[in-house]
Amino acid sequence: MLQVFARGTTVDNLTRIDLLSLIERDTTLKRAASTNGGEWKGPCPFCGGSDRFCVWPNHPKGARWWCRQCEHGGDAIAYQVERGDLTPQEAGRLRHGDEALQDGQRQRKRAQPRRAQAKPTPEARREADKPTWETSAALAVVADCEKALWTAAGEKARAWLHDKRGLTDDTIRRWRLGHNPGNWRDRDRKMHGLWTPRGVTIPCLVGDTLWYLKVRRPVPSGDAYDPNLHGPKYRQVTGGRLALYGLPFLTGKRVVVICEGELDAVLLWQEAGDLVDVVAVGSASGRPALPFLVHLAGAARWLVAFDRDSAGEKGAGWWGEYSARVRRVRPLQGNDLTDFHQAGGDLRAWVAYHLDRLALDKPADPVALDTLPPTAAGLSQALAILEAATGCPTAEAERLLSEWDALNVAYKVVQRIEQPKGLETRSTQQDAVITQAALL
Repeated sequence: MLQVFARGTTVDNLTRIDLLSLIERDTTLKRAASTNGGEWKGPCPFCGGSDRFCVWPNHPKGARWWCRQCEHGGDAIAYQVERGDLTPQEAGRLRHGDEALQDGQRQRKRAQPRRAQAKPTPEARREADKPTWETSAALAVVADCEKALWTAAGEKARAWLHDKRGLTDDTIRRWRLGHNPGNWRDRDRKMHGLWTPRGVTIPCLVGDTLWYLKVRRPVPSGDAYDPNLHGPKYRQVTGGRLALYGLPFLTGKRVVVICEGELDAVLLWQEAGDLVDVVAVGSASGRPALPFLVHLAGAARWLVAFDRDSAGEKGAGWWGEYSARVRRVRPLQGNDLTDFHQAGGDLRAWVAYHLDRLALDKPADPVALDTLPPTAAGLSQALAILEAATGCPTAEAERLLSEWDALNVAYKVVQRIEQPKGLETRSTQQDAVITQAALL
């Protein structure tokens, strides 16, 4: 049942609203700490982050919520605006007590937040992981922002991409970067039904599917930047889902560099994309789903080039535990690859140096899973293949396989593969390895 505020409800009496119960309609929360009156954590109902969504129902300054992945948050009213139960105009009237919102006042289009499930089926998981926006509308936003970047209104944004990020016009066009004109003080602009932050737009496109749309807001850089005053540097348009940025540019090279930030990946692709494949996870805590990661299975080495800060080191550590093919690499100067480039560093020479250090053995000839017998012995061999191809421990591979009817998976897995729409393989060898590794 929707939370409805009665006549006279204002921001001053929001403490009466049980924020925890309100949010637990959409996700499962667990108490994680006692700070600020108690902290609950769980999957984000909007961006899909697994454990970055926090709720403080008894905070000394009032009940509030915050997602550290999509960087959205606020009080109970802000949650209902994000969910689609209230429009921003209705929220404004509520905060000022100008008008009551009656039950059944109008039919509202909901954002359909994803509710976490204890044991989702593979089909339900694939459906839940898809972006929730209307694809045609989202693509229209990308196209409009692309056009705006090359107008007079996008001159400052182009200068920033050239001077601060080191990108050429050709690279900017190839990766379909755009611009939603405005400054950091301006409110989000509604474009084709989607509230879009102001700034440089960074679309994660795979074929004709837009998985997420991130915006680098026009906040001051360096010491002039104050997050408490200017807000977050990056925001995402609500409705997207986590994916691996740069998949359409993979060419089947034996080494792939995994960057933290999208613009770092674009710069490295520009400078050394003929030497290595390049992707990005969007944040140090990004954990792309297996259907995306299997497209890296053809690479013998994964070089993780996260930022040099504590978050980057922690995130890179997770990747090191995920697969034995991972190697941690760092820029020689600055916090990230763009800092290194801006300081005069040669990214192409940096890549060549790491390639020289790698001893790449010839991979074993692949064995297609659909050639294995649907027996216990076949299953055992399938587990070994999956562990070798993905770096996934046997216990985890076995758990994933169990969701696909383990006794028959060795025979049926190829017929049951459903890769993200628009993904295309780049080589016969990579096709074979992906066929072995894909589970979902």
